[in-house]
Amino acid sequence: MLRLLNAGWAHCDALLVTGRVLRDEPDAQCRVVYDDLVEYRRTTLRKNAAQPLQIILTNTGDVNLKHKLFTRTMVDGAADQNVMIVTNERAAARLRSEIEKEAIPNLTLYVAPCTENGEVDLSALCSYLREDLGIKVNK
Repeated sequence: MLRLLNAGWAHCDALLVTGRVLRDEPDAQCRVVYDDLVEYRRTTLRKNAAQPLQIILTNTGDVNLKHKLFTRTMVDGAADQNVMIVTNERAAARLRSEIEKEAIPNLTLYVAPCTENGEVDLSALCSYLREDLGIKVNK
């Protein structure tokens, strides 16, 4: 089952999970772990990164920055997966100081456009990912 998930993830530009998933599953790691699939991703699929961008969506900012997703083994002195936390301004204010304190490499905090009730506007997020970052988005 894990290999099948890995094969799917190898094709992805990005993977989106929520802060709740990280809280509920402390061992969750959405990443390609098989060397042959990483090689396939780089050579056959011509992906620049060994791993898809990991996007964490949170409206509360309740993200455990000590989760395995942020503390993985470094490869050649650099984190082997870029991570983006997507949130609203209120939660971003809460997260900024924590992120600085943890000094997590390859982590981006993106304050997304929000709906009237203050939650991240998923349609606007998909547009940003597609248009600004060049990520293929399937709705």
